[in-house]
Amino acid sequence: MRRPGQPDPELPSAEPCEGLRVEAQIQMSPRAPVSIPFHTSNVISALAQVGIGITISSLTQGVQRRQLNAIILACLASTYLDAGFGLLEFPFIFVIGFCAYRGLRAKDDRTGYAMIGLGWFLHGAWDLAHHARGWPMVAWWPASSLECVIIDAILAVYFATGAKSIFGR
Repeated sequence: MRRPGQPDPELPSAEPCEGLRVEAQIQMSPRAPVSIPFHTSNVISALAQVGIGITISSLTQGVQRRQLNAIILACLASTYLDAGFGLLEFPFIFVIGFCAYRGLRAKDDRTGYAMIGLGWFLHGAWDLAHHARGWPMVAWWPASSLECVIIDAILAVYFATGAKSIFGR
């Protein structure tokens, strides 16, 4: 039995050894995968967020509605800058940005909303990939990626069908 303060004879010495070279290769992902619980409250939260988003969108009229939503889509693509797929996030951000740009600059609402809807569909697919890998988009909110899938799918349908105002404008 060893006394406190004495080195353990079974452990290697901490003395430097000449000619000893230790190399370690560490692979790190931005976030370690986590187990993600999903509850009814997450669905209710997603539906409430969609309701708020569509209500705000409905307050704008005509071309401004399309332009506002194209800009929102482009801005939300930046949420992937610190996400789990590393450098693969950048081409995806470009694709979403292209959909938003085409939606913003379309000559007619039908084409513009179709491009915005495509952007939301792709955004949801990417969120689903993050969820499947166990990398929530918001680290402190484990179900965030799956909630975003629900939100993005509903928004994709809303925009693909013309983004009509709920107020009849």
